[in-house]
Amino acid sequence: MSRLEENILRGLNLIGYNGPLLQKTQLPVAIEGGPKNVEYTQLVNFLTNEIRTLLAIDEEVNAVTSPEDSVAFVMEITSFLKELNCPYTALTDGLVSDRLQNVSDRLLLLDYLITELMGARILQEKKPEKKIELKLQETPEGADMRLILQTLRFPKPPPNISITTLFQKLCPTIPIVLNKAGADIVGEGIFKGFLSEKQWEILGGIQKDLYHEYKIREGNVIDTIGRYHTIFSDRTKGKNELFEKIYHDKRKLLKVEPEIDMADLIAARTDLAIIEKTSNSSVRKNTRSQLQKVIIGQVPDRGGRTSEIAPPSPRNAPMATTVLWWRKRRIYTWGREYGWRSSIQRWL
Repeated sequence: MSRLEENILRGLNLIGYNGPLLQKTQLPVAIEGGPKNVEYTQLVNFLTNEIRTLLAIDEEVNAVTSPEDSVAFVMEITSFLKELNCPYTALTDGLVSDRLQNVSDRLLLLDYLITELMGARILQEKKPEKKIELKLQETPEGADMRLILQTLRFPKPPPNISITTLFQKLCPTIPIVLNKAGADIVGEGIFKGFLSEKQWEILGGIQKDLYHEYKIREGNVIDTIGRYHTIFSDRTKGKNELFEKIYHDKRKLLKVEPEIDMADLIAARTDLAIIEKTSNSSVRKNTRSQLQKVIIGQVPDRGGRTSEIAPPSPRNAPMATTVLWWRKRRIYTWGREYGWRSSIQRWL
């Protein structure tokens, strides 16, 4: 056995090969057969697959099942070596029928693949590991719970805690915090107590009705805005594009679907029951704007109120009766002279 064959056997032991060619008597026989020997091609297949896994090479080399497959094996190993940038031209150049036709080229192929596999494993060992970053998407409920825990200055709960246990520890703390903060911060709730299963169903029906009502109202308001947002005074001519841009930017933020759920209904405070008039001075001071002067304008006082009309004085009543009788008499006489007496009588 030559020194190169001994180096190949030593290299196969180092890389963890457990095939039949570890025996000193089997390796020379396989090398003598070359591409037509099944065990030789299986060894090449083992080495190339290991290199493919470490270096992400696309080409694949398959072992032969019969001597007739030797040509396909040579073509596959040639493509693999070219992708691996093999420096030995004797293994990649020339006619396909002339490659791997002598023992030295077959030993050179095994020695090259073994050394490349060792180098690939060393590089893989020294290569820094890729950190796998998992981006978890937080649900709205989870975000609310996180804000509650941060507000109450709770420590971070363990990952294996259940929702029931978390609420059991959380609920007794809320009244204590509210008592320290005072009732003016969040106000007093309208409902205090517990609901049965039937009451929850009734409350769900109320929430559904409110949802549909708010949806209709918001839809009507948005439709009205879209219908009349282009109607302005003559002073705004030439600014249509500016108004359209401003309108569309604001319109994107408007939603037809109300953002009101069961939690908002249960968390309603006592001030919700106070209904203020829209014309109340305390409300109007926050709703006045310059736009109302453009839309409504200043309306003059035309008078005509019944409370402002003075009745006729009693001393002028007989004179008014005399004037009315004189007018009737003149019309009657004029009608008789012209033959329209009956018509005038009917008219009177």
